[in-house]
Amino acid sequence: MPLPEPAQQLTVPLDRKRHIDALDGVRGFAVLIVFFFHYGGGTHSSFTPMRIFGLINKGGWSGVVLFFVLSGFLITGILWDGYSDPSWWRKFFIRRSLRIFPLYFLTLILLILAAVPGGTVGEVLKWIWIPVLFLENMPVLDNISGNLASPLPIFHLWSIAVEEQFYLLWPWLLHWCWSRIGAKDNRSVAKNACLMIFGGSVVFRILIWGLYPKPNEFSHFLLSQAGALAAGAWLALACRGPEWARISRLAPRVAAAGLAGFVTIAILSHGFEAESNLMMVVGLPAITIFFAGILAAALQHGLCARFFSIGWLRSLGNISYGVYVFHVLLLVPIEWIARHLVGNRGPMALNILQFVVAAALSLGCAILSFQLFESRILSLKKYFMSQPVANPNL
Repeated sequence: MPLPEPAQQLTVPLDRKRHIDALDGVRGFAVLIVFFFHYGGGTHSSFTPMRIFGLINKGGWSGVVLFFVLSGFLITGILWDGYSDPSWWRKFFIRRSLRIFPLYFLTLILLILAAVPGGTVGEVLKWIWIPVLFLENMPVLDNISGNLASPLPIFHLWSIAVEEQFYLLWPWLLHWCWSRIGAKDNRSVAKNACLMIFGGSVVFRILIWGLYPKPNEFSHFLLSQAGALAAGAWLALACRGPEWARISRLAPRVAAAGLAGFVTIAILSHGFEAESNLMMVVGLPAITIFFAGILAAALQHGLCARFFSIGWLRSLGNISYGVYVFHVLLLVPIEWIARHLVGNRGPMALNILQFVVAAALSLGCAILSFQLFESRILSLKKYFMSQPVANPNL
């Protein structure tokens, strides 16, 4: 999962310059959910608490939803505060490229090189244009790019494609809202646009999951996932206005209502998996509302902010992009190492070893990638900072 813009860039009504530590922790929590989703296991355990955990863990796909809510929040805030800079578009796209492209395209290079020993590099090169153009979330192409003939899988990179498409479209729509000089409050125009996108995403899923014969082909499509990005964007705009005090007070109740809705849909669907029509149509917006409420709560002093400000969770958030990329990219070597270490100790031991090996390799590679590679490129971002000018509508 791509890292949203660092929390240092966030602006909030009380202090537009302060670093919000909790947002780093939110990012770390999101990647932790996704990691447990892929390696937590436990569904078939004879140990009842572990089996219950395994059943709940099937909802770990929602970690990506939290990433999208956070990304919509931070990116929208940066754009809204930077539109007065005449070079906003150049600086924004360069900064996003410096953050996403280096590790992403290094991953694609590793994907190709890993196919050489098996003699399948030609087949990989035949379809490599899909991830190169960030199209791996598109119907049909999603399945092709997720099953390339390489021992290094990239089926999880669909979320980065969603982010890149969001970066291409949202800045211009938001700029149109920002520049509505004749509007009484251009921020309200932008908030209404967010609500329309959220509702439009729900309607799109109702149509696809109600009428299309193979709806899961659209599970990763931008319009299917746009609601989470729009929810985060709405929060970013709301926290720049006088209504934020009331919204922040309501955040815990909104989060509780979203979680209750998500759990109810899981019960009706007989599981937390994302495959059911009901989960995609109703469960997805419910968990989006839950995460939006959690994010709003994390922005104010209290238990939620203290939890997300825990040191190790913030540290994990700082390298979450690498952890997200490597924890699936190294799936085959992780399974190979675990199988050779476990011997004849049984499936539970194999599950535990896979988890430990995956954690060690993912964290190790993410730390090395960040320290030796990503951070060197990220240091260039300081040359492309937007210079926001006070906006009377903020």
